[in-house]
Amino acid sequence: MGWLKEARQHYDRKTEFLNLMQDEMVLASATKKVTNEGDRKKTVYQLQTKEQLQTCTIISSENRHGKIKKMVLHSQQTIAPHTPVVAVKNGSIAGIHNAAYAQDFFLGIPYATPPTGPLRLLRPQPALAWNGTRQATSYPPWCAGTPGIQLVGFTQPGDTGEATASEDCLYLNIVRPAGLAKPTSPLPVMVWIHGGGWMTGSSADARYNGTFLVQKSVDMGTPLVFVSINYRLGTFGFLAGAAVERAGLTNNGYRDQRLALAWIQENIAAFGGDPGRVTIVGESAGAGSVAAQIVAFGGKEEGLFHGAIMQSGTAAAGQPFLNATAREARFQSVLNATACGDAEDVVQCLQNVPRNILATANPTQSVLFTVNDDFFPELPSTLLAQGRFAHVPVILGTNRNDGSNIFASLVTALKAPVNTIEDFTAVLISRGYTASVAQKLWDLYGDEIDNPTEAGLDTMLPTQGPELGSEFPRVSLWVGDEIFAFARRMYNQIWDKAGVPSYSYFFDVPPADSFLNTSVYGVPHFAEIPYVFGNSEAVGWEKNPIRQGDDKDRYEKVVDLMSRMWVSFAVHGSPNEHGLSDVNVAWPEYSCGNPTNAWFKASGLTTQVDDWRTEAMDIYKNISVGILW
Repeated sequence: MGWLKEARQHYDRKTEFLNLMQDEMVLASATKKVTNEGDRKKTVYQLQTKEQLQTCTIISSENRHGKIKKMVLHSQQTIAPHTPVVAVKNGSIAGIHNAAYAQDFFLGIPYATPPTGPLRLLRPQPALAWNGTRQATSYPPWCAGTPGIQLVGFTQPGDTGEATASEDCLYLNIVRPAGLAKPTSPLPVMVWIHGGGWMTGSSADARYNGTFLVQKSVDMGTPLVFVSINYRLGTFGFLAGAAVERAGLTNNGYRDQRLALAWIQENIAAFGGDPGRVTIVGESAGAGSVAAQIVAFGGKEEGLFHGAIMQSGTAAAGQPFLNATAREARFQSVLNATACGDAEDVVQCLQNVPRNILATANPTQSVLFTVNDDFFPELPSTLLAQGRFAHVPVILGTNRNDGSNIFASLVTALKAPVNTIEDFTAVLISRGYTASVAQKLWDLYGDEIDNPTEAGLDTMLPTQGPELGSEFPRVSLWVGDEIFAFARRMYNQIWDKAGVPSYSYFFDVPPADSFLNTSVYGVPHFAEIPYVFGNSEAVGWEKNPIRQGDDKDRYEKVVDLMSRMWVSFAVHGSPNEHGLSDVNVAWPEYSCGNPTNAWFKASGLTTQVDDWRTEAMDIYKNISVGILW
């Protein structure tokens, strides 16, 4: 179909036509018809995609020099006969039918009014109604956040999302099995909340494609509906300071998520989903977001979700719940960078600052969460201790070396390798530890390297080069425990004491060496993503993180198992209804009397007693690192 390039040259809406022609995933058929009408030649290009019919008619005439004059006579779009159309509270939506997977996609559905202009920094407002049928055929733009975050294993050099980011970004996407116009019974719903440190990321990231999970659910005989959402990031979504707190404009990124969940409750039935069976899922900051929704408004039971999965993150995971003085100091740095410090109405001033200036006003500290507002009436740790949280079944887990790439990004950015106990102590003192506690932790993690537990370094070498520092491995274990593993264990214990089912996992499947150096990073943060999404072909990844060659089959078995377990939990509230007869290890509920993790290894599933590094975990609990969780 080389003639498609010809059509592209003459079509007056080139960008739209180009997108239609280049998207091989949705192009169903294309035709070119030429007729002669005297000295005129009439050419009709017709593209039939899975979401619409696009017709472009071109008339050309030859002059006596043989030169051709071309013009577009008309172009038109009509909804293709098999296009899925759904009526929601706001209006009608036309999606895309994917015949290859027998799925319907509804992409870029607005759940809020664009938070732009005078709505910037304000609480999210529900989406307005529209007339006619809205085309929901392309993913939304990334939300404007803090650009330039670099994390080995997460950041992809070819990503263009940040470059094309927008403040008009509060949209969600829905993937469902086809043929659900009138389902006999509504399907469970899985809602994905992306990570990225609350500073970057998007539901439009192709690595979060829900197609494979939906296909897995169909293969299992328990189909579900997949939803992914955007929310405001960085300064746009998480600004804190006296002025914004007085105006009630705190924690807006979390409020965006809450509004999206409310939209799902109102509308998901129209897509064949069951509003009474919604599971929210997230990784890293997405997991922290899930945890935030669990304690939101003091755990107010609003029926927005009925299960939760937190992958490498909780309401602890490094979140900056700072006191009022510290919050105000950071807020003042934003005001100084935007020349709004002397404004009579600083919020109004910030609403008029160019987006790129506001995005980079405080690049390393652009996310601030506010406690003692209506969203967080107390610290999350206090709310959990008081039992003021949504009592829903949960899965929580961490990766073996969750702290490796996270700490490496900080070391690289600050050019501060860790070679000595003095370097380590300086890091801990900046986190609020005393020198004596730093010495104790230095010794404990040294013991872990010398006599490793089941949660030790494994493929990571015990010493590293000058760029990261010889003691980088020791410190990376501390980072992984303090930010992720400690809070994960606390959550499991709290759920058990509350009599609510919870499950814990330890992900231990090294990525391909061609993807990253496992002797430096081991099984890092974000490594489980292709496994839980059932993405064995690494669609959306610039490099395949899943080992190939002789290892391919056994790694793909882990992909199959984990994605099935995630589907099983969303459908049944238990990960054990996965349907694989050759898996004879059950994933037990977590209990304080028998704390057990599901241990995902390249060789398959086994279990692990969750008692490693207890002495270090007790230190975090006793010195009130818990103020963060």
